[in-house]
Amino acid sequence: MLKHKKTVLIVFLLGLMLLSSCRAKGPDFAIFLLSEQMAAGEAQMMALTDLPLEQTPFISMEDVVMYNPSTYEMTLTESAAAIVHRLGIPVNGMPFVVVARGERIFMGAFWTPVSSLSYSGIVAMPSLEEDSSILYFDLGYPSADFFEGVDLRDNEQIIKAFSKAEKLSETE
Repeated sequence: MLKHKKTVLIVFLLGLMLLSSCRAKGPDFAIFLLSEQMAAGEAQMMALTDLPLEQTPFISMEDVVMYNPSTYEMTLTESAAAIVHRLGIPVNGMPFVVVARGERIFMGAFWTPVSSLSYSGIVAMPSLEEDSSILYFDLGYPSADFFEGVDLRDNEQIIKAFSKAEKLSETE
């Protein structure tokens, strides 16, 4: 009887260890700024895994009201939108990394519409209206003609994270 209980306990503990190792480590969704100041073009030359991230997310799942993977618009809470509008984005962009389900998905850059510089990555552009809570994710700047690479704005991990949080919108 004692031997049977030990076996059951061992199987149970192994099952718990297996379950805990399958879970994604890190946030379900977050946007991290870099911990070192650098231009977006400079950050773009680095491997995604080598980009130094801040310890805490700039935008977390709690800051997001809704994400639309068809239009690539993210609606932020009022407080998060105010922080984005006060970000002070330089004309050469402010790099960030999107993390979903604990995995780095892509590097992009916050961009200002007053910039005369082009950019070949994914840009996050706050609305020009101060009271707007929408953050637009576009390919390249000033247009998609400048984009080079793979479009990961509707990456499966991002979609799963927003779907799990019930913050996924499919309306166009």
